[in-house]
Amino acid sequence: ARAEELRRDGQTVVFVAVDGKAAGLVGVADPIKTTTPDAVAQLRAAGVRVVMLTGDSRTTAEAVAKQLGITEVVAEVLPEQKVETVRKLK
Repeated sequence: ARAEELRRDGQTVVFVAVDGKAAGLVGVADPIKTTTPDAVAQLRAAGVRVVMLTGDSRTTAEAVAKQLGITEVVAEVLPEQKVETVRKLK
């Protein structure tokens, strides 16, 4: 439950184990640059389709996308799958 709460806040969750047993979790997030929301808005105003493509969990990705006004999210994509995903989106 705590992990999902952190994800809904836009954080990536890292689980911590000690001697092979769960000991806790840590939420990590990259801050959104102050200029990013305006940049996304300008792209959309110019007719550019804005899609968030990320390896993060769907919950985390949607939380960040919501803050940026991005409505199209493709999450949980492995690095080796990203090129093919971009091709499919074109």
